[in-house]
Amino acid sequence: MKSLVFVVLLLFLFERSVQEVDPKSERTQDFQQNEKENQSEQNVCDSCAELKELRDMVIEQRLGMKILTDKLEEYDLVLKSTQEQLRMTQYELQFTQYELKTTQDQLKSNQEELKSTRDELNSTKLELQQHQSELEALRSQLSQTESRVSKIEAKLEPKVAFSVGLTASLGPFNVETTVVYQDVFFNMGQAYNPVTGVFTAPVKGVYFITFTGFNYRVQEVDPKSERTQDFQQNEKENQSEQNVCDSCAELKELRDMVIEQRLGMKILTDKLEEYDLALKSTQEQLKITQYELKTTQEEQKSTQDQLKSNQEELKSTRDELNSTKLELQQHQSELEALRSQLSQTESRVSKMEAKLEPKVAFSVGLTANGNIGPFNVETTLVYGKVFYNMGQAYNPVTGVFTAPVKGVYFFTFKAFNYGGGTTALRMFHNQTCLLENWGYSSSHMYYSNTRIIQMEKGDVLYMKLAPNKQLYDDAGNYNSLSGFLLYTV
Repeated sequence: MKSLVFVVLLLFLFERSVQEVDPKSERTQDFQQNEKENQSEQNVCDSCAELKELRDMVIEQRLGMKILTDKLEEYDLVLKSTQEQLRMTQYELQFTQYELKTTQDQLKSNQEELKSTRDELNSTKLELQQHQSELEALRSQLSQTESRVSKIEAKLEPKVAFSVGLTASLGPFNVETTVVYQDVFFNMGQAYNPVTGVFTAPVKGVYFITFTGFNYRVQEVDPKSERTQDFQQNEKENQSEQNVCDSCAELKELRDMVIEQRLGMKILTDKLEEYDLALKSTQEQLKITQYELKTTQEEQKSTQDQLKSNQEELKSTRDELNSTKLELQQHQSELEALRSQLSQTESRVSKMEAKLEPKVAFSVGLTANGNIGPFNVETTLVYGKVFYNMGQAYNPVTGVFTAPVKGVYFFTFKAFNYGGGTTALRMFHNQTCLLENWGYSSSHMYYSNTRIIQMEKGDVLYMKLAPNKQLYDDAGNYNSLSGFLLYTV
């Protein structure tokens, strides 16, 4: 249809041009007509060639623009996909970095807690070790103290002592008769029976028994002791070529179209290059971000592994700490019990040792100068020959024994007079006379006596010679005074 319109248009233009020509001559007209025909044919030929070339160019440019458009769309899709992937990767990186920071903070916190727990564990172990050492020392000390207690108890128990006398003269009897001492001065342990006159030993042991008798005779006693998307479109355009040239308007239109398409292709090419650069940049950024994400994920995994390891170590350390604390608590309880037991035992030992100490005993003789007395007044006897004086309780200058502790004491004396006459001695506790011995002989006389008494600390005991009476002593040590502490009370 377009070809037919084009031919009609050419014929109309040709007839119009013939009518407007004013021929001068027939030859001239023929020449001009031939020349116009030739020129027209030449113009048609040139226009057809140019038209064909332009049409081919338009088709080629359309195809190129189609390809560029498709490629641009494809780049756009790829760029959008890459940007979306980059955005997601950046988001994932940001999330991973946040998670990494959280994990690192948690790891740091766990490391600090682990360090603190280790320090606490080491401190607890050290304290436990100290407690174990102290416990062993206390056990040893307790064992030694209990051994001392056993020894002291063996010495202290039981407390048995008695001192008795007759109430009146006794005898004579036709048969051998048990002497009943009914005047009880002291009877610790109640082992002596004042009704029967019998002393019964309460435990197995060594006992010291002494007696004195008086009947005007001498009696002696012996003591012991932790999109890719892919898009493609193809288009074909078929158009028949005509040997008839097109109009100038169409030619101009085609030229404008070519220019416009070239401009469009330039814009598309620039845009495509811009997209390509953006895509490359985005891909490079994506690659960097993916590498950073991978590194961060690896670091996150490493941190998580380290965190898991630290958590396991922390759990193990906590378990060990709890176990050590439990053991320490048990040791502390045992230690407190041992301390209490040791304190009680030491208190018992102190009390027992207070009863055992001091060790007090003395034995003294009167003189080596012969006669002592007679004196006009009752005189304290000064026993100047010191045989033994443990505790220094006896004063050899004054003749007085002073009790260093409250307790039960045993005293005994022996007296001798040579040459006959009357002799009399008295034993005093403070200002109280405990006993009096006297006798008469025409030649010489021995006599002795014993007494067990309880004394307060500071109490005194001494012997006195009656007025106008005398004693005799020399290197034979006929006169003596002895005493010792039985036990404290």
